[in-house]
Amino acid sequence: RNNIYYLVYAAFYKSDGGESLGYSTAPTPTGPWTYGGQVMTTYNCFTNHPGVIDYKGKSYLFYHDASLKGGGAFDRSVCIDEFSYNPDGSIPTITPTKEGPQQLELLNPFERVEAETICFSDGIKTETCSNGGMNIANIENDDYVKIKGVDFGDGADKFTASVASNTDGGKIELHIDSVKGPLIGLCNVSGTGGWQNWEEVSCDVVADGEHDLYLVFKGDSGYLLNVDWWKFDGSGNTAVPLPEGYIMQNTFEKNVEKWQGRGGAKVSVSSDSAYNGDKSLLVSGRTASWHGAVYTLDSRFKTGETYSFSTNVMYDSSIYADRFYLTFQYDDEDDVVHYEKVASAVPAKGEWVQLANTEFTIPENAKNMYIYVETEKSDRDFYVDDFVAAVSGTKIEGANGKQLTFGDLNSDGNIDVFDVILARQGVVGELADEYLAAADVDRDEEYGINDLVLISRYAIGQIENFSDSELVDF
Repeated sequence: RNNIYYLVYAAFYKSDGGESLGYSTAPTPTGPWTYGGQVMTTYNCFTNHPGVIDYKGKSYLFYHDASLKGGGAFDRSVCIDEFSYNPDGSIPTITPTKEGPQQLELLNPFERVEAETICFSDGIKTETCSNGGMNIANIENDDYVKIKGVDFGDGADKFTASVASNTDGGKIELHIDSVKGPLIGLCNVSGTGGWQNWEEVSCDVVADGEHDLYLVFKGDSGYLLNVDWWKFDGSGNTAVPLPEGYIMQNTFEKNVEKWQGRGGAKVSVSSDSAYNGDKSLLVSGRTASWHGAVYTLDSRFKTGETYSFSTNVMYDSSIYADRFYLTFQYDDEDDVVHYEKVASAVPAKGEWVQLANTEFTIPENAKNMYIYVETEKSDRDFYVDDFVAAVSGTKIEGANGKQLTFGDLNSDGNIDVFDVILARQGVVGELADEYLAAADVDRDEEYGINDLVLISRYAIGQIENFSDSELVDF
């Protein structure tokens, strides 16, 4: 952080009698390390272990305590508190709170909410879902989940959930404000013939305004049901209906819409540039080409089925071009990670370009599925806008800005002697930026003799592509 490396760790400090949290800093990952002080004094259990993250411009400490029912020295639960670094970069000693950090934004119940979206729970476990992602499970009578800060707006009148049960099912009571607060709806769940045989159930509800939401489960003894996702409908839903064939659409006009940074990248909403509307997703802080923006595909996406994917990308931080990829990542049945390119393009600087594939098939054995935007070689910042997933064959309107072909300096569709002539002019500094963008065929973000040699060899047929070109012997 700000060129300072931090180690935050469990430590025994003087006569504390248990593990406190300390930290050290260094100018490099290998030191030298300087002790900074206590992040948290010994608290509520013998052992304590930390994690620190930055999220949406705020800093958070994760740690252990023993406050929950059945807690003890080695029976710990995870806590989180917000903190601020001191102006000199030091970490203050953080006092635990029972409330935790302030909620950053209200939850929208009118879009599909994964059931494992939980502020607090009692008796609930999670497991891998056959539809992708996770579901909540091991649900027994009187177990519940709490979802904090739900905004029903002008009103909700219907609740729908994706459920499964290998028994006779049970009931989902919907309460607001507390686990025994006002009952706004009651959903009956019957057996579905298996713990992963998913069916949708619905019930009428009455709710408006901002509330904490509780899903309280009722039924006979034993496990009752599993839940994959849920959502509300009603007049409070101000979302514009999706076009025909669309499964989802992210416009980034209000927030990052569940997109996250991949690797060291960060994502944020930006009004500096947009393909549609006023805002887009800025991907920054990248230190490698695979660092980008990633979205976790949920149970709406089925293995073995074919979909149409589209998004739009733009960069304005360099005259040199790079290839952008929309990439699909998944694990197979042996937990081996696979990567497949969905679409690619080489936009010119400042040009919005679409990455699209109307017929991409998810492999039969896929699980833990993600789709993300990355580049081939550069680590520059870039923008993403209007991500759409739709049914197979759906043609999605997208940006049609200028694209480049590496080596085709004059953009005539061929790489020939005329491009070599232009490339030679570039070596002596007589090439305009519009030509240099395509001339950097080794993608090292500068133009030189290595690029000229590669273009010349391509033009006479000695090489067939530039994609793996780094340095050549000459």
